[in-house]
This record gives sequence, structure tokens and C-alpha cells, in this order.
Amino acid sequence: TPAAYSPVTWHMATTGTDTAVYGSSATSPFRTLQWTLNHALEGDSVIVHPGDYSGSAGNWGKSVHVRGNTSAPNNVSILGELEFTGGSNSVNMLRVSNTSGDGLNISGAAVSIANVLVDNSSGRAIFVSDTADAVITRVTLYGNGFGLYDNSSGSITMVNSIVWGSTNVNVAGSPTVTYSDIGGGYTGTGNIGSDPLFVDAENGDFNLDLLSPCIDTGDPNVAYDGDDTVVDMGALPRLRQFLSGTSSGNVNVSADTTVIISSDYTVSEDDSMQLDPGAHLYFGSGVTLTIEGELTANGTAEGVISFLPVNPDSSYSGVVIGDDGHRTHNYYSYILISGVEEAYIPLTVANNASLNHITIAGNGNSTSLTATGTIYLNYSILEGSAEGLIDNNGSFTSSTDQFVDYDNDDFSLVATAAGIDTDTSSTDPDYSYADAGAYYHDQTDYPVTSITIHHPAAGDTILVSPDTSFATGLTSIIQLFNAYDRYKTNGSVA
Repeated sequence: TPAAYSPVTWHMATTGTDTAVYGSSATSPFRTLQWTLNHALEGDSVIVHPGDYSGSAGNWGKSVHVRGNTSAPNNVSILGELEFTGGSNSVNMLRVSNTSGDGLNISGAAVSIANVLVDNSSGRAIFVSDTADAVITRVTLYGNGFGLYDNSSGSITMVNSIVWGSTNVNVAGSPTVTYSDIGGGYTGTGNIGSDPLFVDAENGDFNLDLLSPCIDTGDPNVAYDGDDTVVDMGALPRLRQFLSGTSSGNVNVSADTTVIISSDYTVSEDDSMQLDPGAHLYFGSGVTLTIEGELTANGTAEGVISFLPVNPDSSYSGVVIGDDGHRTHNYYSYILISGVEEAYIPLTVANNASLNHITIAGNGNSTSLTATGTIYLNYSILEGSAEGLIDNNGSFTSSTDQFVDYDNDDFSLVATAAGIDTDTSSTDPDYSYADAGAYYHDQTDYPVTSITIHHPAAGDTILVSPDTSFATGLTSIIQLFNAYDRYKTNGSVA
């Protein structure tokens, strides 16, 4: 009697090869999904590594389990239709987008679909027909011809999901839908019909904004999200870290971490808080952050560190950098502080500190900064005054007219701002001198309008046409200036 078949796991990746000797490991994967499913036998699994994969694929009626090897479904994209015609199957942690048909087509099969994003499919995002059964959990269906289309005599359930922006109807047929956000509304326990507030759906970012009604409104009776809160609706939960009281260890905030200070919080003298470039700290109403230990907060022109209220309509009570007598970090750069209520100073600093490319704007108080030591205020823009011993180097105080839209919290600089190109010790990503404040004015597309024969500067590129490199003679040394008479460190002349 032959031994019973033991299911195996197949791998596919954008670097793979569709030949028979491949597919059995992550180091020798297949390239396309249909080729992989052709080789899969009953009960096998397919791990899809990050990347975009063109072409539709079907399971040939076999039971298969397809899973993206990722922590977020939008990192693995199947650009075609996934068809299941039989077997007991599962699809997990991937994105499907088919501009010329359906996303997932399920007939005569049983399928569990979880943590899946289906967007911009011209047909039906999920189509279930014949006698098929489907359990659909934590999916986001957006911008498709139809959302969930139930034409099956089987059992179809959906929970903790978002169906929004379909060209036709978001849910067709009579599936059982609970704890989900359905455009236009749908009858069922816990369902809502509110704009899910994606971060930027039009450009493919289906993460939930902090004010999304889909956060913490999923089924309260199932396992919580990774942040120990009630499960979110949709394929991309907004995981948050909450801080309150006094620290009990070091705190690190990266650019992809959502940290909310829910009540007054103090970093104790034995602990540190490190804010990586691009990190955001969000504050509950009336909350104060006090740093008694170490604060490391050095953003960049492309990764500004921001201190903001959770709700733009609320405010908090500011940031206090105290002095415990042995602080070693006192240099802070590329930071935005906004949303502090009128009765409080946005930033209070004890002892000496160097503040570089700081923007303090959108707050209620006419004083932006107070200090008990010497503050070296370098190339910063403050909407209010700075009180204390301030050593001002290229900074602007009581300044609001340089911002694109101060009233609506757009603190990037207008083209004529006095703070542009003022820091000649460094350059912005547009190859011009660094601008004052946290946000630079991008001059990348400004044309060069004048050339000055001058001493060379670091970063200059000179292209000569025709090529005369075989000749000898005097060397031309130039500098280039754009339409605003601003020096370009990486200009070129042809």
C-alpha cells in the first residue's frame, strides 16, 4: 500500500524560474502562479514572496493554500484573476488587481479569504457562484466594478472588512456581513457605512487614517489586533502603541510606528526616547510630554519628526525637555511641533540645546519657545517669539508668511520665502542649499537661467558638448543659478 501523500510547500518569487527543478524552496522558487499551481497537489501550500506577478491562475479543482510572505498584503500583488473551481482552499496576505475581469472567482469550492486587498478590478472583486462556500475575514475591496458578489447556494460570510468605492454595487446577493464598513450601508450586526478614511486610496495607500471609523470597530468577540485593541476593519489594521504615565524602559519610535501619548507622559531620568527620521508622535487632548532622560530626535529634510494632536480639531499641552544634570544629547533637528493649545508653550527647554531646522507653527500661543539655558537656534522658523538666551543663526521668529498655507497647516515654504537656501553648510534633496525650517521648498524643476564663471563648488557637474577632452587649454569653472537667482549645487550645462 503506498504511503499517504504529505502536502508540501512551494515558493514563487519575481526572481524565480519556471522549470521543474525549481519551486521547492525560497532559494530556488518558481516565477509564475499558474506554473506553481500546476505542480501543486492536493493540500499543498504556495508561498508568494513580495513583488508584482502578472497573469491569471486557477487551482484546477485541487485544495491549495496561497499565502503572501509578507506582513502587509499590498507587498504581494497578483495582477490577474485567481480562480478556485473546487477543493478546500485558503488565500491569505496578498493583493489582487485585475483591470480586465474579476479579482477572485470561486465556484464549487470552499475558500477562506483573510487579510486580502482587492482593488481596481474591472469586474467583481470577489465572485462566489454555484455551490461554493466562502469565509471572508479582514479584506479591503476598493474601486472595483462590484465588491462582493454572491451568486452561490452555499454559505457566504464576511466580517471585519471594508467594501468601498465600487462602480456598481458594493455587495450583491445575500451574504451574511457583520462588523464591516460597506459603502451605502448593509444590514448586519456591527456594520457601518462611513468613509473609511484611507490614507491615500487614489495612490494605492489603503492604510487607515488615525481618525478612521474602521479602527477598533471590528468584532469585539474575536482575537484583538497586535496592539491589544479591538480588531480593525479591513486588510490593513492601524496598529498603535500607547504611552501614558512614566516610562519603564527606553522608547524607540520608527517612521512606520504609530505612537499615541494618551495622557501625560514622562520619560524618566534613567530612560531614553529615540525618534527616528520620519517618526510621528501623536498627543491626546491636553497631554504634555516631559523628557527627564535622554531625547534623541534628529530628523532629515525627507524624514521630518513631528509632534501632532491625534485629532486636528483638538490640542495638547506641549513638549518639555527637562534637565536631570547628565544629559548627553542636546542637538535636535528637522522637527515640527504643531497643535499646542493657547495656554501652553509648544516647546520648553532646560539647560543648553541646539535646535536646527525646527518649525513651530499651528499653535495657539504667541510664544513658541522658552529656555532656561542657551539655545542655539539654527535655520528654524517659529510662528511666535523665543524667550530666554537665544543665539539666533539664520532663524525666523514671529513668522507665518513664509508658509504655503498657514491656516490649513501646510508649513512647506512658498517660492519667495526668505528662508530658502539660507543654510549654506548643507544641501536639500533638490541640490540647493538647505532651507530654514523643517520643510524645504523643492526647486528640482526650476530652470537654470544664468551662468557665472566662478570658483567651483562641491557637487557641480559640467557636461561639455562636443567632447573636447583631447584638447588642452584653460579650464572653465562655473556656477549655475535658477529663476529665483538661487545657486544650484548639481546643475549641468550641455
